[in-house]
Amino acid sequence: MTPFEISNKASLDFELPLASANGRKWTVLTLLFFTTFQTFAGGIRGVVKTTKNEPLAYGAVSIKGTSAGTMANAEGRFELNLAAGKYTVLFQYLGFKTLSKEVEIGTGFIDLNIVLEEQALSISEIKVGSKTEDPALTVMRRAIAKARFHALQVDSYAARVYAKNTIVFDKINFLIRKQLEKEGFKEGKVIVNESVSEVAFSQPNKYVERVISTRNNFDEKGINPNQFITSSFYNPTVVNTVSPLSPKAFGYYKFEYLGSFQENGVEVNKIKVIPRSYGDGVFKGQIYIFEDTWAIHSLALETLIEGFTINIKQVYNPVQGVQMPTNQNFHVVGGMLGFGLTFDYVVSINYNALKVNPAFREPPTIIDEKLKKPDNTITKTDLRNKKIEELAGQQKELSTKQMRQLMREYEKQNYKERKAKNEDVAIVRNDSIVIDSMANKRSDIFWDEVRTVPLTAKEIKSYSDFDSLKTKKAMNIKSDANNVTIGIGGKDTDTTKANKKKNSFNLLDLLSTKTYRLTNNKKESNPWTLRGQGPLNPDNVNYNLVEGIWLQSGLKLSKFLTPNIDSTKTRSQQMQNSSNFFIETIGRYDIGRKQLLGKVSTGQVFWKGFVKLNTGHFVAQYNADNPVGDGINALTTLWFEQNLMKLYEKKYAQVEFGTELSPQNMISVNPERKKLYLSGSLEWAQRSQLNNIEGVKPFINIKNREYTANAPANIELPNTNFETNTALILDVALTWQPGKERFRVKNGFRYNITNQDMNLKLHYSKGIPNVANSQVDYDLIDLTWRQNVETGVRSDLKYSVTAGIFLNSNKMYFTDYKHFMGNEFFVQTGDGLSTFRALPYYLYSTRERFLEAHLTSTWRKLALTQISYIRQLGFKENLLFHYLNTPQTPHYAEVGYGFDGLFPGFPFFRVEAVGTFLNFKYQDTVFRIGSTWKFGD
Repeated sequence: MTPFEISNKASLDFELPLASANGRKWTVLTLLFFTTFQTFAGGIRGVVKTTKNEPLAYGAVSIKGTSAGTMANAEGRFELNLAAGKYTVLFQYLGFKTLSKEVEIGTGFIDLNIVLEEQALSISEIKVGSKTEDPALTVMRRAIAKARFHALQVDSYAARVYAKNTIVFDKINFLIRKQLEKEGFKEGKVIVNESVSEVAFSQPNKYVERVISTRNNFDEKGINPNQFITSSFYNPTVVNTVSPLSPKAFGYYKFEYLGSFQENGVEVNKIKVIPRSYGDGVFKGQIYIFEDTWAIHSLALETLIEGFTINIKQVYNPVQGVQMPTNQNFHVVGGMLGFGLTFDYVVSINYNALKVNPAFREPPTIIDEKLKKPDNTITKTDLRNKKIEELAGQQKELSTKQMRQLMREYEKQNYKERKAKNEDVAIVRNDSIVIDSMANKRSDIFWDEVRTVPLTAKEIKSYSDFDSLKTKKAMNIKSDANNVTIGIGGKDTDTTKANKKKNSFNLLDLLSTKTYRLTNNKKESNPWTLRGQGPLNPDNVNYNLVEGIWLQSGLKLSKFLTPNIDSTKTRSQQMQNSSNFFIETIGRYDIGRKQLLGKVSTGQVFWKGFVKLNTGHFVAQYNADNPVGDGINALTTLWFEQNLMKLYEKKYAQVEFGTELSPQNMISVNPERKKLYLSGSLEWAQRSQLNNIEGVKPFINIKNREYTANAPANIELPNTNFETNTALILDVALTWQPGKERFRVKNGFRYNITNQDMNLKLHYSKGIPNVANSQVDYDLIDLTWRQNVETGVRSDLKYSVTAGIFLNSNKMYFTDYKHFMGNEFFVQTGDGLSTFRALPYYLYSTRERFLEAHLTSTWRKLALTQISYIRQLGFKENLLFHYLNTPQTPHYAEVGYGFDGLFPGFPFFRVEAVGTFLNFKYQDTVFRIGSTWKFGD
């Protein structure tokens, strides 16, 4: 975590009770917070404009020599509370001269009308010659070399943060426009959210926020505090976008020197940031860099994310000699799914109690080795054994290369020191957010005192409209409470009684979805809950050629079991002994077969594993990975005369388990260890073949096409029909994730940052004969290696390779064969990497050896995306390759090209063209529509 953050909006799900010491600390901070405002006698207010009388939105206002400051609103108006005294006020705006004003505050406000002049730039003389280069290059080389120094310079700080975001829906999808209007959302209406927080940061990653107050003009139920996210421009990336100060910046940007100007006797360089190919993942705009210190003065950058244009402005000011971001403004414009919106987010930060890292008090001078060769008195031994402050004193001038080496060695030494102190070095973020009990109950008077960015006229009207609506609703509720109406059956009903019945049972609830709290104690945080899902739920009614129309209902009883609270332990430590218990039952009626089916599951999910018991009489796909979705199958069956899903019936009992194998617990974790998981199941099942129901006709009778039998076609086994049989099957898998473990902590809860870059899985399946009448006897072993490699900004290469063999296949049925994730419909579903695009579902299933390989390469810039306009719309291109080899299918391959974002407003849709090959001979070309989103697991 660094002190240079971009604020982002996040919702809070829980509250952390502070330990007594922290509680006392925050009590003092809160008292100081309110006492400070009570001492204000007046202040300054006014408007910031240009020489053409145009308002300057979000201009910075700061008090010289202090951390106090604010920013103007979208109309250029500003207001800052100040205690009585004399001040030097600085007014700043990107591209304009900084203006200084002397003021003396008495008992009231001083009105100031500020006019800023455009900043005149002086252009350094550029020599003509074959070796001439733009001066921006040497500025950026030194700024990039020193970026990590600035990121680590501040050891800790405390700050008061005011944040305000406004959202305006310029367009609302007509399909749900009326529904949203009832909820208060209208086109053109301004939605405002404000918050005031006290924040504290300490290296390397601890961030604590206490939300003093928050308000919005939508509702008062949910509090959505603004949580700082680590997104420093001194880091290599900012929200997955390459920073101009990244070590790899010259691979993505060209830089142009626009001139310089003097501010308080220090030269500031204005650099134009020019992406080599603009689009998602890169910025364009201007960045201002101080001469000699090579710190950021300010910046105005723009980027694109999924078709949204994001403009970012940051102004930095000195706090104890360190340039800190004090004013931030984000302007977002774009649309998706028929919605168009404008989003503005402004943050004003006032720092206090800032502590500079002692190792960075005397920054070294950075020189560009391409212009001047520095002394070289620092050896590799010095780098490994000496502190950074010693090295800085040993050699006053460092080259950009030496500076980068110095910072790498410093971070290695710091890591070892923290590890020696038994600090949890696996934590990359440690956040704690506490909401004051009065946060959403503050008065308008309070907000008038603490609001550092004045409301605009539209925002004031929006609050006024909301207050009027709230008053009207309150009057209606009071009126309704006094009016008794006669309901069905002659019983008196009123709104109070209706509220009491929210948790009551109704027979109609069996048809829909509803969750009940099985307790009358409203304060109980983890009660028993009962969730019902009936056939009116879209997932609980469908159609296939075996069952006809089927209807399904389910009930799930669950409870989160927690141990007694121990205040000496963190929430994560307490959670280790917690678990979630459930019992779930599902009933299903096949109208076509006139048969009732059902299944029951129960189990417990623990901190590092789970155990489940399952039993039932149900239907299942031959491929247990369920390659065909119910909705897709119903569509193809009724409209395209293709019954893709193949089902059999089974009566079964099963135990499932999963656990992480690690000698350490989740708290005192060693980040060097590799994650190892063991999972598996033991199932006994009686399996029976099913046939299609008779007399079914499709909606459209397609020529040369007819329904197929409910027996999959397979080249290795010509007849896949089977008699009713009994099977006992053991299935186990060992999964290894190489790489260091990383965690993110939020309010004491630890969240593993999953390493998806590399995954090795060893799987074994055994058909156990002669036990519990089991009639199967086989052994299958396979190994899967899966990896994701980042190949550039917004670009990656994913691949998966699986090799397996049946060590014995003495007695098997087609349900026991190795099946592959195929697809025979133009809509592509499932995992985008490991699912074939045109492979028949069961044609190449095998009981022998097999090898399958999948590769997907995503490119931000390849062919069509070479065109700047297409790239700026957020489109990406994909190259696909899928391969299968079995004894009966020597070489099946698919080679394809995909395009993400073909439909405007729907960037997550992917269109693919795929050529199929068999034994290196071209077979056919198919087209697929899929999604870049992955739903579920």
